[in-house]
Amino acid sequence: MLAAARARENALLRAVGASRRYVLRSVLAEAAVLGLIATVLGYLLGIGVAAVLNRGFSVINGPDVPLRVFSAGALAAALGVGVGVTMIAAYVPARRAAAIPPIAALRSGLPPTAKSLRRRNIIGVVTFLLGAMVTAAGIESQDLMYLGAPLLMLGLIVLTPWLGLGLTKLLRGPLTRLSGMRGTLAVENTRRNPRRTAATAATLMIGLSVCAAVTVMISSVAAKDAKETAAGDNADIHVTAIPFSDLSSGTTTDLAKVPGVQAVSPLTPVSVKLGERRFLQLTAVDPGSAKDFLPLTVQAGSLERLADGIAVSTATAAEYDLKVGSEVSGPLQSLGAADQPVSLPVVAVYNAPESVDQRALIPARLAPKTASPQTILVKAAPGQDPVALRERIQRTLANPVLTVQTRAEAADAASSQAEEFLNILYALLSVSVLIGALGVVNTMTMSTMERVREIGLLGAVGLGRKQVGSVLRWESVITAMLGAVIGLVAGCALGAMGVLSQKGVPLAVPWAQLGVFVLVTLVIGVLASLWPARTAARTPILTAIHSDTE
Repeated sequence: MLAAARARENALLRAVGASRRYVLRSVLAEAAVLGLIATVLGYLLGIGVAAVLNRGFSVINGPDVPLRVFSAGALAAALGVGVGVTMIAAYVPARRAAAIPPIAALRSGLPPTAKSLRRRNIIGVVTFLLGAMVTAAGIESQDLMYLGAPLLMLGLIVLTPWLGLGLTKLLRGPLTRLSGMRGTLAVENTRRNPRRTAATAATLMIGLSVCAAVTVMISSVAAKDAKETAAGDNADIHVTAIPFSDLSSGTTTDLAKVPGVQAVSPLTPVSVKLGERRFLQLTAVDPGSAKDFLPLTVQAGSLERLADGIAVSTATAAEYDLKVGSEVSGPLQSLGAADQPVSLPVVAVYNAPESVDQRALIPARLAPKTASPQTILVKAAPGQDPVALRERIQRTLANPVLTVQTRAEAADAASSQAEEFLNILYALLSVSVLIGALGVVNTMTMSTMERVREIGLLGAVGLGRKQVGSVLRWESVITAMLGAVIGLVAGCALGAMGVLSQKGVPLAVPWAQLGVFVLVTLVIGVLASLWPARTAARTPILTAIHSDTE
């Protein structure tokens, strides 16, 4: 935009003897300075964000992570990426600025030379189809999806001018009926320079496609987790410690004494080392109550013998080549405890729901004394209301680091955790959406600057300031919605493929969140037009008309 705004200045430099190389270098030097300033400001802002996140960890009793305010490696990487990307982005505008003939640049209002989109469309179609095929193959192999998704998005970016021409053509009729000639002018202005419109829409498209893909995947996984948590075990109450805390050894005893509690079963995580870098994750349980709390379907052997051995899931048996009668030998390990050599026979192989997440079970007597339960399952006595029992347990334990939930509340908590994670991602991805909004502002400003005389002529034939502003607002909204439509469709498709690659995860499309994305895009489109519309409205008609002759 700066290069276009100084077209006359660059032309005058050329007229007095400056070479193309000089103009090219001056524009690139300016880009380097801007990139350096932006990088330093971004680095300082990043330190502030890191401090806020570090403070947030301390509030939730998270790990005490020391904050390194200065890191030579991080600063060098930031400078290299920031300045380098800025100069790469400025190279094409710099070449265009250097290539403008002095006489042509001294006259404003000349229509840009239209270039055919045929070659670009062919490249885009080939890239898009290749990316789509590789991404579809990634349903069976996730490594291919990591390659296919960027190719698919690259193909869409290349095809955006062609897609934009088609979508804006469809909008001409509805906008003409809705806003009359203003809508028609807005559509034609966005179609005038499809490459510029596409470049602007692409910034929003990328950000919204990532938002949509992440939302679809996390919503699908959250729906699955909530459903499985609600039906994952036979406990009425779940007692867990908040992150980075432990359940004390006496919690199980205290729970068993609460009126209305029929049985309790602590689940203690440990592991056994089977090789140099091979570990088997275990859960120490009470052999007498495990079969009552955990919905296990025995495939071979018997859980009645768990007191003298180890029971493994079918997935664990296949992974470690185990069967009933096999020996599992190695040092038993737990945080804060010395290794304890064990040699246990496999007494049962079982199937379990994914939400149970018990790869292998051992008797609780083998767990080190210092090992703390991760979860305690509680079964209510017949006739007991789970909510009332949960409140009674909370009053009895009176421990702020414990989370006591009914089965339904645990399912809701799984959903809320996914929502919190999504909110964090939205906060991070909002930066890309903000960049897209700034791109819309830049494009509208450049378009207004190039059409000063045209806007003046519209005013001369009776188009008022409010109507001129309406035309610019519609242009901005059309550009923003172009990026939103392509981005949301592509993001939902990529998210759906990501979900299908996860076996057993049902697809859940969060229509409400996608609707919010559309509304946010509309707001971005309207806000992005305010400054250009104000500038155009404040330009006197005679000054605008006369601008082409000076």
